[in-house]
Amino acid sequence: MARKENPLSRLDESLVERADAGDTEAARTIIAFSAEHLSSGGELPREWALWLANGLQQLLKGQKPDQVFGIKRGRGRAPRHSEEMQLLIGSLVQRSELGIHKSPIGKEGAITALARKYRVSEATVENYYQKYREFLADEKWIRTHLLADEYNHDP
Repeated sequence: MARKENPLSRLDESLVERADAGDTEAARTIIAFSAEHLSSGGELPREWALWLANGLQQLLKGQKPDQVFGIKRGRGRAPRHSEEMQLLIGSLVQRSELGIHKSPIGKEGAITALARKYRVSEATVENYYQKYREFLADEKWIRTHLLADEYNHDP
């Protein structure tokens, strides 16, 4: 009796490599075909199964799906502000003398004031502020680990 060919084996063999390199379409193809094939009781190519299993383990550790699988959810529209502007608004939240908060009764906080000024929601300003804090943490890590190593080695 001849072994039945896996229909997925005819698909491009470089899909996992391309998905790992950030090719959103490759990641979507793997996910879509895998879901369809698994729901009908089929087996996946080993490379695909390992890619999906690794992604699922990362999800369990708390990472977001778009980070794990390199795909965007496709919701919403393009950001209103550039990456640089988002970081600038985030820094303004931290530097504001109004305090880092939304408006309590009778007093406006930095988040509310900046949301009104830049015509975005308070949640968007909070996201910009979080992004700014992550940027600062990354900068600190680079300075303490990578740059410190450069200067601590003798030529």
